[in-house]
Formats: sequence, C-alpha cells, structure tokens
Amino acid sequence: MQLLAKRGSGLLPTPESLKGKSVGVEQGSTQETYARAYWEPKGVTIRTYQTQDLVYQDLLSGRLDAALQSSVQADLGFLKTSNGRDYAFAGPALHDPKTLGVGAAIGVRKEDNDLRQQINKALADMIQDGTYQQISRKYFSFDVYN
Repeated sequence: MQLLAKRGSGLLPTPESLKGKSVGVEQGSTQETYARAYWEPKGVTIRTYQTQDLVYQDLLSGRLDAALQSSVQADLGFLKTSNGRDYAFAGPALHDPKTLGVGAAIGVRKEDNDLRQQINKALADMIQDGTYQQISRKYFSFDVYN
C-alpha cells in the first residue's frame, strides 16, 4: 500500500504529515481499515468511495490531498496515465500485518486442494528460476515480489 499525492506536496504516510488533510480510500478496503485505525484518530479526514476511480477523480479535482491504495493499482491505473502525470508516491510503502495483511493471494475454493498445490508449485518455480522477477520488472516500476 502506498500514499499517492501531488508531486512535490511533501506529504508522507504519517499521522503527523497528514493531520488536517483529506485522504481518499476505497470503501471496505484494507486501506480504509488502516487509515481509520492509525490516521483518523490523529486528525486525518478519511473519505471513502465506492470505486478507486472515484478516489482519483476527487484527487484530480483537489477535493482530496492524497489517496491510499495498492501500489500496483496506483502505478498502472493512475500514475502511468495522462491524468497521473502530476502525481507520485508520497513516502515509502506501508506494512502492517494487523490491518493490511501480508502479501497477496489467489483465491481458490477450500475443496480445490490440487489446484492450490499446482498454483503454489508454479509460483515457487517461477520465483526460483527468476521468471517472476523478470515479469515484475517488465510490467511494474518496482519489484512486487519484495
């Protein structure tokens, strides 16, 4: 997860930096949980939206000072578009297993144990032979594996 703000804003993903500011998050997301747990009690206004595109619209219009979302989503869905040219990640990625979890997942039904094992093996093989990192570098401006 990363904070996104206007380039040069000086904002950081800390309650001290964001106090008195408005941050947009997608409704019902882990980002909302994080922001409400750590930022809202310290004076940061958290605004929720039904979709991430609505967050970006209010960020572009100036109704938000920043947005909190998946770094992959922000990079591909906003920063690499013409609308995102004046914006950048503000500060480092956030890590909090309590509210954000750890890593990413592929959902499968409980009874699909064979499929789960096949997916896990394929991913482990790709990581071991470097294919995963090669794909990550090709499509993302950062290493999603780390």
